[in-house]
Amino acid sequence: MEEESVEEGRPARGFVLPWTPLQLGVAGNWQIFRKDTPVRGLRLGLLSDDTKDVAGISLAGVVSRSERRGGIEAAPVAHGGRLRGLSLAGVSLAKAEDGSGPAVRGFQASVAYNRAKGDTQGLQLSSGVNRTAGDLTGPQVGGLVSTTAGDLTGLQVGGLVSTTARNLSGPQVGGLVSTTAGNLTGLQIGGAGQHNCR
Repeated sequence: MEEESVEEGRPARGFVLPWTPLQLGVAGNWQIFRKDTPVRGLRLGLLSDDTKDVAGISLAGVVSRSERRGGIEAAPVAHGGRLRGLSLAGVSLAKAEDGSGPAVRGFQASVAYNRAKGDTQGLQLSSGVNRTAGDLTGPQVGGLVSTTAGDLTGLQVGGLVSTTARNLSGPQVGGLVSTTAGNLTGLQIGGAGQHNCR
């Protein structure tokens, strides 16, 4: 059954089902099924796709947007809530929902920029910048900068700068500067200098 309603100031178009194995769309609201229909399989967006809950494979020409992502996603810009799986993007953005656990549990890989608003459990890899707003458990490797706002347990590498705002357990390498504001248990290397505030 096709349904049309007002959603975020614009009409919501598409069919309503409990879930679908395939979602096809052109851009944003222009897709076969409504954005609140969970996808359990394949989601394809010519320009962009917008589905609240995806488990499977998600591919978009420009922007992939989801509140909950599980499986594999690939797009120039991957934007949404929690990530459980693999994100391959030019820019990858994830954020934790209230009570949903870490923002990222898996592998966040980007050409330019990774951001996790919340904790990360897994790997952040970028040729540009990595940012985790919470704790990070696992490796964080950035071609330019790697920053963690919480505790880091694992490896942190930044081509220019590596910073951990709280405690660090493991090696930290920065091409120019490595800084840790809390306790350091491990090796700290900075080409121009390293700094431990404690």
